[in-house]
Amino acid sequence: MAVGFLPLALMRQNFRIMITSRHTTRLLRAHPALDDFIQYIEQTYVGDNALFPPAVWNVFGRGSDNRTNNRVEAFHHRWNTGVERRHPSLWVFIRRLKDEQRRLETQCGIAERGDPAPQQRRKWRRLDERLQRLRRQYRRGVRTLDAYWEAVQYCMVQFE
Repeated sequence: MAVGFLPLALMRQNFRIMITSRHTTRLLRAHPALDDFIQYIEQTYVGDNALFPPAVWNVFGRGSDNRTNNRVEAFHHRWNTGVERRHPSLWVFIRRLKDEQRRLETQCGIAERGDPAPQQRRKWRRLDERLQRLRRQYRRGVRTLDAYWEAVQYCMVQFE
C-alpha cells in the first residue's frame, strides 16, 4: 500500500476512497475475510484513535534515512545471532551487552570524526530519487494527487 506516501492531510481521505472503491468491493465479496483485515488496518494505523497514528508512519515529508526500520531490524538480528540461545545465562547476556556498547561507541566515534556514512545500495538510492522527484512534481502542481499516488504505487511494485 502506498498510502504512507500521500500527504498526511489527504491520507485518511484516500484510504477511505480506496476501501470503498469498486475493485475493493468486488474483492470483499469474493473474500469476506478481507473486511477483518481492513478493519485491523483502520484501527491500528488509520483511524482517529489508531494505535500507531499516521503521523508516526507517514513518510510523505521525510527523506529515505527515516523511512524504514532497517536499523532496528539490524539490531535485533545482531542481538539474536550474538546471544545464540533463547534463555542465555546472565554472563552471556552481560557479555553481549558489552559487545553492543563497544560497537555503539565505535559508531559514535566514526560519526564524531565526520566519516561518511555507508552508502545505500544503488537500488534503494534509485527508489529514493524517484520518490523525491514524484513528491516535487506533486508539490509544484505538475502531477495531480491521483497521478502522484499511481506513480508511487508503480515505484513500490517495481522495487519489491
